[in-house]
Amino acid sequence: MTREELERIVIHYMDSFTTMTLACCTEERPWAADVFYVRQGFDLIFFSSPSSRHSLVFSATPLLPPQSTAITEDGKKLKDSKWRAELNV
Repeated sequence: MTREELERIVIHYMDSFTTMTLACCTEERPWAADVFYVRQGFDLIFFSSPSSRHSLVFSATPLLPPQSTAITEDGKKLKDSKWRAELNV
């Protein structure tokens, strides 16, 4: 597979979702928030209130584990993707 083919596959996959879940741990408790995103190149851009819990946590610790999940057309399986990302504010 060429780099261009891989990039097309990744972009198509990123475009097949509109939401991702951001997970963190604060005050020794897990926290997750769903956010809508748009893709710009290989960057995913989301907007969230600066006072939200996940915004406050990620502004202090910019590494985050987003995940996107979708149900397949037959409604029987979940298709998801997990990755490591760095948040730039």
